[in-house]
Amino acid sequence: MTTRTFTNFKMRISVQDVKKLEERIREHPDNLDYLDWAAFAFYSNGLFPKAIAGYKRLIASRPDNPSYHYYLANALYRNGDINSAIREWNTVIRIDTRGQFSLRSKRKLHQLEDVEPEK
Repeated sequence: MTTRTFTNFKMRISVQDVKKLEERIREHPDNLDYLDWAAFAFYSNGLFPKAIAGYKRLIASRPDNPSYHYYLANALYRNGDINSAIREWNTVIRIDTRGQFSLRSKRKLHQLEDVEPEK
């Protein structure tokens, strides 16, 4: 099973498991496959600041990975940073052009366009 397989599933973890993930990341800071798994676990559990930090670290090492940018954008959006999320979704579209993450990003941006601004 590759790390990428994990991103196909939503996982729910306990507070204790979150602490174990954080400890494991500190012990193995260069293990990007583990960080990938942990970042998605944080994202799936609504721990958006932790997910954002994880995805930013991953992007620093693998800047052309569309899934990292996509999940970073989603975490940023869910954390209230809409402008940064829009930039990341546009990055996904630029680097993924026709892939699944590009299509998803286009849908997200289209949904934002359809929302009327508050008066």
